[in-house]
Amino acid sequence: MRLGNEWRFVGIVFGLAITAGGALISGFDIGGLLFAVSPVVAALTVRALGHLEPGSLDLRFKWRPSWYLLAFALYPIATCLVVAGGVTVGTIELGQGATPDFVLVTLAMRLVPGLILATSEEIGWRGYLAPALATRGMSRIANHLTVGLVWTVWRVPLLLGANGASGDTALGFAPLFLFGNLALAVIFGEMRLRAGTIWPVIVSRGIGIALTYVVLDRSFFTRPDTFWFAPRPDGLVMALLLMVIAWVITRVPSSQSVGTLMPGPWGGDDDDEPDFPKVSA
Repeated sequence: MRLGNEWRFVGIVFGLAITAGGALISGFDIGGLLFAVSPVVAALTVRALGHLEPGSLDLRFKWRPSWYLLAFALYPIATCLVVAGGVTVGTIELGQGATPDFVLVTLAMRLVPGLILATSEEIGWRGYLAPALATRGMSRIANHLTVGLVWTVWRVPLLLGANGASGDTALGFAPLFLFGNLALAVIFGEMRLRAGTIWPVIVSRGIGIALTYVVLDRSFFTRPDTFWFAPRPDGLVMALLLMVIAWVITRVPSSQSVGTLMPGPWGGDDDDEPDFPKVSA
């Protein structure tokens, strides 16, 4: 598997992320914006430098109802299950902000910004990097895990810049953060592959970003759980739940999947082992 533009993409996006993290540590809030746009900037830069074909970044919309249903349901259901579990066992106490009105208003305010951020990310991750790796002969699951590993490492400078990892969870944070994100990468990779478009992934990620603002609000929890039932991918129960969902999705044959694999340059094949679309990389 020869090196190609996909690894130039990784180098550029890591360089931008490290620069953004340094800016945040130095007190420059512009670092957050630089970090947010780094995947799409890296993808467009590699495309320009590599003289890639116009179809190598495909943003066409395809309507696959069942995969959009999964996209809408994934984060809300997973978050509700984890929070409910924490309340049941007594590790979480809900605050005054944990009301339907607060949740709906916050989601309404944060959804559009969340979708914009998700679009910037996914144009790079599943819009460019995943198909580009597939052209080098990488298998489906290895592709998902590679994108997930790059995606996880890319986020480290932001976490350091924003002091995202608290001391009381430092020991468990790193491995759970990795496993939770790898599970999400498999879910999103299969979602993108089987639906034949990145838009269900963008919708799911946008909802997830909006929900983050809900659970991080100081009024939502009187006593949050920062490890066992944390409603984030680095929470133990959430990470395990995401891994189970990822395993189930990969075990669903394409002929029986809730989505339809469409033939064509960006849709995969109609068999039990779908392939990523072949694109110039």
